[in-house]
Amino acid sequence: MYPPALMPSPHSDPRVDTESHSADLLVELLVLNEEMIEQLCLERLSALGESEILTGLIAQHEKTAELLRAELTGL
Repeated sequence: MYPPALMPSPHSDPRVDTESHSADLLVELLVLNEEMIEQLCLERLSALGESEILTGLIAQHEKTAELLRAELTGL
């Protein structure tokens, strides 16, 4: 089951330009990663004993966002 943000559109046409569709998906993934980074940063501020775990998750999402930005720049 897809998360709502990643569900295929019922109006999507598989013959549509795949490069444009790929870029749209990468942009969406980047936005979702950046939102997750923001949420994790806020969570880290309120969590005392779990900050190491949250710091690791933030670093992972920041790296993913960086890779997505680089991929989008190459398109």
